[in-house]
Amino acid sequence: ADVSAMTYRASVFLSPKLMENPGRITLYLAHELSHLHLYQHIGGYRYIKVPTWFSEGLAAYASKGGGADRVTDSDVGVSIASGNHFYPHDTAGIRDLFMKRNASYWNIEHEFKHHLFYRQCMAFVAFIQRQHPTEFRKFLLDLEKGLPFKKAFAISFGTDTEAKWNAFKIDIGRSGANRYRIIF
Repeated sequence: ADVSAMTYRASVFLSPKLMENPGRITLYLAHELSHLHLYQHIGGYRYIKVPTWFSEGLAAYASKGGGADRVTDSDVGVSIASGNHFYPHDTAGIRDLFMKRNASYWNIEHEFKHHLFYRQCMAFVAFIQRQHPTEFRKFLLDLEKGLPFKKAFAISFGTDTEAKWNAFKIDIGRSGANRYRIIF
């Protein structure tokens, strides 16, 4: 695998290959620190119960595109419109430690499939956050308090991840993925 950075338990690891493009270090470090922050605030056991699409989407969103910088918002719109995308399940657990639901799991096809997966996740998280900024904050606080992801999502947004994803796909079809891009 072509890994540039990762968080494992309470540690962040950066690959020396990031030195080939020093401008990306800040993005990748911020991405990994987002994972670490969530892990430290909700704990390891609860962290593994957060779906991959959300933890990666939040990390990419918080880092202004870290880990998703080799693809464009246009790539997101085209891939989602063509069905080349993930599905936002609302549960995760021990099995996800051994078989992460990432780009390979969803059979996402692209030269930079993991970047595309992260950018799709980031766009979906941005959609939710921009639609419901107050509820999004409450959702994160509910996760920190120990509410299960599925329950916290339903309480905060009044729906499930599938219905929210369908609304996102309709919105992206109307307005394009550029609406959810992160302004750097």
